[in-house]
Amino acid sequence: MRSFIITSDRYNFLLEGYIQLFTKYWTGDDVDTVILGFDSPDIILPNNFEFTSMGKQKDFPTWTSPLITFFESIDDEYLLLSFEDHYLVKPVDATRLAEGIALMEAGGVDKLYLHKDYTSKASVLYSGNWYTCTDTPSTLHTTSLLPSIWKREFLIKLLKNAQDRGGVDCHQFERLNNISSPLGCNVLITKDVTVFPNLDAARRNSFNTGIINKFDKTGSADSDKDFAKDLYSEDIDVFRRMQSIAIARGWIHYLR
Repeated sequence: MRSFIITSDRYNFLLEGYIQLFTKYWTGDDVDTVILGFDSPDIILPNNFEFTSMGKQKDFPTWTSPLITFFESIDDEYLLLSFEDHYLVKPVDATRLAEGIALMEAGGVDKLYLHKDYTSKASVLYSGNWYTCTDTPSTLHTTSLLPSIWKREFLIKLLKNAQDRGGVDCHQFERLNNISSPLGCNVLITKDVTVFPNLDAARRNSFNTGIINKFDKTGSADSDKDFAKDLYSEDIDVFRRMQSIAIARGWIHYLR
């Protein structure tokens, strides 16, 4: 399985922090990772990371089209997809991930949602520790672009659905959720653990300073996420360093 990271010209500097924490907390063998962006990021990539340009960002009014073109050009059956600001802060649960991937390889599964949000939608035990989510319109576990394992064909189907409704750009991915009918998919979720425990380094077109502020006050970066408690200060320092870079790049007016 390969990993794919979506980025943009504005946010691609955040890849430095992503790679540092991903390398630290990804368990098991190194995963070959493809960064999908536009202009090449000004960072040195590890040997198992490569950058693929989808063209010039200004040439695409929405991102849906270049993403569809790229994912139709590869033959990976399934893949890990995330954004450059999805920073790991605890180890990936490799055992639970392997269990889910085995179910996907057996067929009949379109997506593994790697967070324990929306567990009320986990309606039926599918196998082992994984549950089938309710397939209803606009359900976030189905359309969310938080780190997940996707069957490539299902990802393309979702992107084309959005393209038919005008497409989405980097600030409009919530439009993926605006679906009026079920997608006819099988999305699995696990209830008791977050398989890919990440926090967003950016949020709403700004750096997510709330993570740093909460950690300084409580030692927890997000009270709603159990994995965000008892974080290492050295990991929060990665967020601090990337915040400093954001300020140096002129993000000061966007910081909250």
